[in-house]
Order: sequence, then structure tokens, then C-alpha cells
Amino acid sequence: MIPHGVTDYPSTLKLSDTILDALYSLYLNDEFLGTCFAIAPRVLISAGHHYSVTKDFTDHFNIRDAHNDDVIVATYLSKDRAHDVLIIWVQRDLRCVPLRGFLPPVHARVVTVWLSTKVPHDPILSPSVVIESGADGCLAKGTVSMTGSSGAPVVDFFGDHVVGMHLTSNTRNGSRVSGFLPARTILSILIDLEVKCRWETGDNAAKPGRKRKWRRKLE
Repeated sequence: MIPHGVTDYPSTLKLSDTILDALYSLYLNDEFLGTCFAIAPRVLISAGHHYSVTKDFTDHFNIRDAHNDDVIVATYLSKDRAHDVLIIWVQRDLRCVPLRGFLPPVHARVVTVWLSTKVPHDPILSPSVVIESGADGCLAKGTVSMTGSSGAPVVDFFGDHVVGMHLTSNTRNGSRVSGFLPARTILSILIDLEVKCRWETGDNAAKPGRKRKWRRKLE
């Protein structure tokens, strides 16, 4: 994993394997678009602006798994234009991360985790502080994002929970800021679309094996 940004990552941060295992790279044919992450065994989400409803074909999108070089073709796509959310369905079970209704408050410290543009798409971590918080979107100061960050999960400062999804990058008063949609709003969108984002846990849950090529300790 690669630390990145204007501030050091916190000593409390220990990104969970569950979150790392749920990260995938999103491709349109052979072009890398950005990061996506699985929130149910066969459902992933990413930034809606990756998908043009009028120009793009569903089967041209594929999900790449850096752990074992798998290429997973998308079978269905849905886009919420109002909130810039892309929902992707696939036909095989993936490692996924539970999505809960978090709305991080102002002054909360968060970390954006996205995949680099080059294979094997190492995870990049960029810490920031929430300066605006609301159901329509949050703004965090400090994240230095690059190509690949759109659609990436924003996690809490302990690395245990996804609290949002990164969408935009900008500057304000000379500082780098990033916009992300809180997990609470993402869940509301999924519920409105009747997307099942809860799954069976325990011994009967799907647990596909994955080789971790880039799992490395933060230094």
C-alpha cells in the first residue's frame, strides 16, 4: 500500500482485509477507468460518470482482480445521475464489504483508498478531514487524489468501515479538497432501486479464495 497526500496516515490506521479484498479496478474494454468496490457478493459500485448510458455497452465493462488476474465481465449496469453512482452486477461471487449507513460528521478524519493506474494496481491511501457533511455530499480537506480515485471507498480513520465513496477533486482557498457521497445516501439509493445489499454471513456465506499479490504492511 502506498501512503499519499499532504499529511501522514494515522498510527491508528490498519486497513481491514475485508476492505482491501473488496477493491477492484474498473475497465472499459482495455482502458482503466478507476476504482470500484463490492458491497454484496455480486454487486459493485463506482462513480457514475464512468458510464455513458447513450454511448457505452454493458459487456464492454469489466472488473479486474489484481489478486489473481481474473477478468469479470459486467452483466448489468444502473446509473443514478442525481448522485453520480454506478451500480454494477456480475455473475459470480466476489469478496465484498458491508455497507452501513454512516454519515461522517464535520472534523471526522477519513482516508480515501483507491487503486493506482498501473498493474497490479497497488492501493493508495490519502488521509483527510471532513469540512462539510450532508446527505447530498461531504467535502474533505487534504486528500490528494489522482486518476483512479473516482469511485473509491472513503473509510474511517481506523480502517474498519466504509463511510462514503469518492467522486470529485478540487481546490478551495489554496487547499486540496475532495467530494464524496456518504454511505448513508448510497444505501438509500440502493434501497430505492431495490438492490439487495445484505448477504448471508457465517459458514454458508460465499467465500471465494483470492491470492493477495500486493498485500503489504504500511511502513
